[in-house]
Amino acid sequence: MPLNSCIFDYENSFDYYHDKEVKLMSDALRLSSSVLAADPNNLACQIIGRLIPFYTTCRKIASFIDQCESNGLQHMALVPAYNTLASPGGPLVYSLEAHQFAVYGLEVVSAGQHLLTVSNKFIVFDLSSGDIVRIIDPRIEGIMTYLSVAPDQRYCVAITISNQYIICNLLTGDFFLRDYQAPGNSNKNPTKSAVSQPPAYPLLGAAVSNTHFALWTSKMYQVYTNKGELLATQPTRYQIIQIEVLPGPEIEIICRSEDVRDDQEIARDRLTINYCFVTNPDTDDNSTEQRCLTGGFKNIHSALILTRDKRRMYTCCEINDNNVEVYVNRPHPVNYSTERVWAFDHQLFENKDRIFAFMLSNDENYLMAVTFKGFKIFSFRSYLWKTCVLPGSVRNIMSGTKRLTYTAAFSHDNRYCIACIKSIVYIFGVEWGELLTSLDLHFGRILVLKGLSSASGGNNYVITTGMDKTTKVWNLENAREKSISISQMDKAIEMLHISTETPIILAQTRTQLCLFDMKTGLILTQLSANQHGS
Repeated sequence: MPLNSCIFDYENSFDYYHDKEVKLMSDALRLSSSVLAADPNNLACQIIGRLIPFYTTCRKIASFIDQCESNGLQHMALVPAYNTLASPGGPLVYSLEAHQFAVYGLEVVSAGQHLLTVSNKFIVFDLSSGDIVRIIDPRIEGIMTYLSVAPDQRYCVAITISNQYIICNLLTGDFFLRDYQAPGNSNKNPTKSAVSQPPAYPLLGAAVSNTHFALWTSKMYQVYTNKGELLATQPTRYQIIQIEVLPGPEIEIICRSEDVRDDQEIARDRLTINYCFVTNPDTDDNSTEQRCLTGGFKNIHSALILTRDKRRMYTCCEINDNNVEVYVNRPHPVNYSTERVWAFDHQLFENKDRIFAFMLSNDENYLMAVTFKGFKIFSFRSYLWKTCVLPGSVRNIMSGTKRLTYTAAFSHDNRYCIACIKSIVYIFGVEWGELLTSLDLHFGRILVLKGLSSASGGNNYVITTGMDKTTKVWNLENAREKSISISQMDKAIEMLHISTETPIILAQTRTQLCLFDMKTGLILTQLSANQHGS
């Protein structure tokens, strides 16, 4: 019997009688769906590892665990003695474990029905069941570090750590794998020793429209058709931060306005935004109507975000320090038919904290400003703002290459603000700005956060991926439910030392030593010589 049919039978029984234990069993099977789909023999250890906390309070679950420990030993002798896996009843819906390496790319496709993830492969999951729908293996050396999907979701472009780019048709599964060629580099067949060295001009990102896509390095971008034909190569004076391909095709480029190293600490990130059209030599542009080009803007800093229709921009201006201001896209006073400009409209609210990034809700009714100690959320309906403060010594820190985005998002109903810092997911209530809960089920740093705008069945889902190779789906409607904690370490265990005289295990990671009690499975103490070293 397929696993999905079994879960469906459990859920159908709720129409006649809602049994708490049946609900726990159904949720436990759903959490284990990706593991059981790969090897059904893991049923016993998955069920025991997730449901053993309910052994003393739930009679039916206790009976099933007893059967797993007796009959299940014929299929799997590895039986957990303690609660080692995430238990049902909390906000975690799925823990999708199909990648062999860290998951750096994540997009929701098919109107919220499927989930596209990338590591060294493209893997598509079904959000309604957790099953793997499709696996596309481009057979690359290394992993993919950036993913961009076309608005019509027909194809996507991913870049790799070895300076290759992949054009993948999401409808048929066909793909093209090509080496990125910087201008002036005529070596189309690099030797193996050259491949092992870091690329001189590493790819930093990709932007995709329905007909074109752009790739960029630190100070160079190239525009292609969706078939992979190169149309234009353009250098920039300063570092490129973000590019978007607009209809036309018109390229929107956001750069720094000064030379800054990635590891250099500066008081203010000064930015510029510029636009240019890209001509296609295969088409005749003489018959097309006159196009209107948007002029650039230079006196902005720290962060910026544009609305979906490109008519409004929220940013900080040099004159008014860190205050958040609104600029509108208006026709040029003189060349109104061929040029548009960004004009100051009004100040949104006063702010004295340094802003790292802006995030807009899906309906663009809320604006989030990421600051050092938390988040400031502004409502365009009430014109009031709330402050969400991070707990204790937790802080937002931007490191590495400058980005305009952050691992934060709004829920699709705008009731929750979700932020990921290191391996922890923080959930705030938008109405009052209070911290509702924190979720610590990732074993490594969280890389990508996505909120669903239209999830299957109307569920309020949010999705995270991390360095622990997993993709986790959370149901925010269960955010207030208490989760059963698991004794775990921040990083993967590299070595175990078992005592022959006392029931103690010493676990060793790259940065920590931890003592576990074999009788209870709990952590006795943690030792860390250097929190930031190894």
